[in-house]
Amino acid sequence: MKPTSLYRSFFYVKVWSVQLNRTITSSTNYRINECLASTSSLIRGINIHKEILWNQSIAQAVRMKHTMRNSQSVFQDKYTHKNKSKRSPKMSGWAHNLHFQKCFTSRKSGHMVPSVSSVPSLVTKDRNLKNALVIHSQQQRFSHNGTESSLKLESSSESDQQLLRIDVGRRSLVIPALWLRDHCRSSKYYNHETHQKNADPDLLTRNLKIDSVEMTTNSSGVTIVWNDGHVSEFNMDWLLSNYYNEKSESGTRHLLWDRDNIESQPLPVVSYDDHMTLEAGLSKTVSNICKYGFSIVEGADATEAATEKVVQRLTFVQETLFGKMWTFTSDAQRSDTAYSTLALGSHTDLTYMDTPAGIQVFHCLKHTGTGGETLLVDGFRCLKALRQTHPEDFEFLKNTVVPHEYKENPSPDSPGYHLYSLGTTIRTHPSSGELIQIRFNPYDRAPLNTVPATEIPTFYRAYGRLIKIISDPVGHFWHRLKPGQVIFIDNWRVMHGRSAFAGTRVMCGCYLPRDEWVSKARMLGVW
Repeated sequence: MKPTSLYRSFFYVKVWSVQLNRTITSSTNYRINECLASTSSLIRGINIHKEILWNQSIAQAVRMKHTMRNSQSVFQDKYTHKNKSKRSPKMSGWAHNLHFQKCFTSRKSGHMVPSVSSVPSLVTKDRNLKNALVIHSQQQRFSHNGTESSLKLESSSESDQQLLRIDVGRRSLVIPALWLRDHCRSSKYYNHETHQKNADPDLLTRNLKIDSVEMTTNSSGVTIVWNDGHVSEFNMDWLLSNYYNEKSESGTRHLLWDRDNIESQPLPVVSYDDHMTLEAGLSKTVSNICKYGFSIVEGADATEAATEKVVQRLTFVQETLFGKMWTFTSDAQRSDTAYSTLALGSHTDLTYMDTPAGIQVFHCLKHTGTGGETLLVDGFRCLKALRQTHPEDFEFLKNTVVPHEYKENPSPDSPGYHLYSLGTTIRTHPSSGELIQIRFNPYDRAPLNTVPATEIPTFYRAYGRLIKIISDPVGHFWHRLKPGQVIFIDNWRVMHGRSAFAGTRVMCGCYLPRDEWVSKARMLGVW
């Protein structure tokens, strides 16, 4: 038998060591036929091709050498058999990179058999085959919250890293060992009182490997023993919540709506008393903001002070150039279209700030006259429509920075301002693609100096298509705010506007920080 073909047989000895051990002891001659293995499957058998005498000592040597590990070296072509092998046209290129250092001839059969000390490590230059070289530990099956699940340790010869594969229903996690060690929740690496990591500056300099992986006794987590003796334990729910996820989990949090959809449901209203006195009432307010992008607290006194109390039940007020709480009417006091009687199209506020406010609050204190209805548009529904109909425009706006600015001349009431920010119109989660923010305000868009000439047509095409979707009345929900109604609007999701009005219309309001209200939502378990 030719040496390369013989070694090809050795390639599979590691995989089927149990089956070979049973047959080797019988000292039966087998004919090894050409292997039908492929990169997608290493479980196809070895067919008989040439007569080779196998004995127990050879199989034992193969097990000792861990031939499935990539050694990055090519052995020289040295053989002792009188018929020196020649390249077979039936053999693939990778097989000719597999060689023996020393061989001896079986006196009984005359066939070449490798000595125990000469069994080499496996080397291959075929990239597809390298990707398939994966060592699997025994699969452990378990049930997680009633869902059939499994756990297995894998090791890729290409990247030389261990991977922990966890399958829970349709969710599959493939977690590198380095990530697991970096996120170890033991007291050595994590302070459970401060909820902060204990930094490990030497993490990348140590050759850390997983020695064993086992499910915890109640199957709620994983216990990992490392080659340096350290033991890590991970809760399964924690891994599912914190490891890389390519699928959005916001389906239950956001209800994307258009006019017909939102009008067919009860208005998301919470009574003033429930909001102010009950934990369930506050939770309902926050849950409405998460689900619909807005919520109304009804029954408050029509004063700025009462409005502030309603707001502070959720979080503190974010101070901006407009102050904390503000009251405005159509007196042109500030350099903003809001301080007029003109209609305002759909937009988000504070796009000229690096981090726009998380929530916009309005309370109509007084309204005599006509018009002045509040317009709400679900920005995430608009972005979803753009993504479905024109994905290339969605991607362009997601990756293209657009400048916004606010200018105000100095006056007795203002020191003067020139705020300027750079940000993309669309912001998504980097792994799941989940929508995080729409930053849209044509009124405050600054001169477009962030887009090269070659991409100008693409920008106006994409931005124009988004404007068309936002302007479509099918997505417009109009509501006339009444004194006593305090409305919370998610400024990162729902755009607002108003119709032109006549008469007196006095509004008060404020902004709430994004981080604070989302933190409250998490603490209440509604995020």
